[in-house]
Amino acid sequence: MNENMNNNNVIPRLEVGNKIEGFFKVGRVDPDGTVTWQTDEWQRNLMLNTGMNMIGKSGGDPGIRYARLMWTATAGTGSRVNKFDSGGSEVSQSGNLIGLSGIGTITDWTASADGGNYTHMLNDGDVVKFADGTEAFVTHVDDATTATVNTSATVVSQTFIIYKTSQTSLHGPRVSATSVVSGGNGNTRIKNTTTLWRTNDFAAESATKIYTEVGWVTQTSIQANRCLLDTPITIPVGSQLRLAMAMAISIYPSASVYYPNDMIDGWVGSSGTASVQRMLFEYWENLGDIATIPDNRCFPSEPRETAMHGWISSNTGAVGEPLLTGATPINRGLPYSYGGAGDGVGTTNVTYIADTFYHARTASFTVAQGSSSAIRSFGFGTNEQYNDPRNAGLCWAFLMNNSQSKDHTQTLQFYWRASWSRVLA
Repeated sequence: MNENMNNNNVIPRLEVGNKIEGFFKVGRVDPDGTVTWQTDEWQRNLMLNTGMNMIGKSGGDPGIRYARLMWTATAGTGSRVNKFDSGGSEVSQSGNLIGLSGIGTITDWTASADGGNYTHMLNDGDVVKFADGTEAFVTHVDDATTATVNTSATVVSQTFIIYKTSQTSLHGPRVSATSVVSGGNGNTRIKNTTTLWRTNDFAAESATKIYTEVGWVTQTSIQANRCLLDTPITIPVGSQLRLAMAMAISIYPSASVYYPNDMIDGWVGSSGTASVQRMLFEYWENLGDIATIPDNRCFPSEPRETAMHGWISSNTGAVGEPLLTGATPINRGLPYSYGGAGDGVGTTNVTYIADTFYHARTASFTVAQGSSSAIRSFGFGTNEQYNDPRNAGLCWAFLMNNSQSKDHTQTLQFYWRASWSRVLA
């Protein structure tokens, strides 16, 4: 979060984000209604950039809700792999460049791969995951042994895996589910992770068909992920493919975080702050066993819902634990005034940049808004503020040690950013 008053910048060091992971189970529904699951185990899938970008979308659009990534199940007959093991080859990183040491089976980023299914072993938009867990998102393949990545780091030479996150579709011809299975949809929450699930049936087969890959698409038919099945499933004539889909969404931080000595500078007169970050994973609206994913609320902490309102206030929260556990949350009732000097404004979406995987908003207080000599706190509230009496929408707060001033000649600008990432599989 960044906030500006008369061109002075204040940047508290806190991070809010989500991590998503997808799963599938496949089964067969025979004409007599018997259901046979191929396995009781869920198989992980690869979240593609196409799906990740839909969360941020483009222009002023705030992006889609997580649940709408799994609008409809899809299946195909392709064989293209989702990842490549380095086979003993190693890669290192210096700054924003990764370099290949072709001592194993991968010797050239630009060589075709997987029997010609990929024109290049490494493509722009793929992710290279080092053996130590470091991930590097490829923005450009420079030559046979060098590629540019989106973050600067120093990583010693080691083995790696290439995840083909640049894919935009299934490999084989895609067919879509035709119905939603009653009783196989909804959501659950365990600690800071919520799992959404849906179950779809496909049309009865007119000829025996072997499916090898599955995925899900958005309402606009964008392929959000892809799974190459460990074991293909055969659907005989008259039977149907059944596909169960699950998406686990983890929120971080998983609890309120309190920084009693997090220093800031830039706002004249401030001498240090106490700050807290608190996400709304306590409140969920149950999706229920539904045939169509609704537009209404289901996940207040997802990027499109956070930071819908910016606010400043004279409120200091509960004694001893500022903003952390107060019986009356500091921003109850936003965007209306609260706490004497309280004032709130709606936020504006910042244009999303593809493959950045963060959603940003700005809030601007004009010369006529929020003026006071007793400003002690500022932050952002979610779109769900009126629906959870326990938190009233508080998702990020910053409490200054001393009162600050804003007069009618000054403007005040806030910048908020929430990120999302994926579990590679």
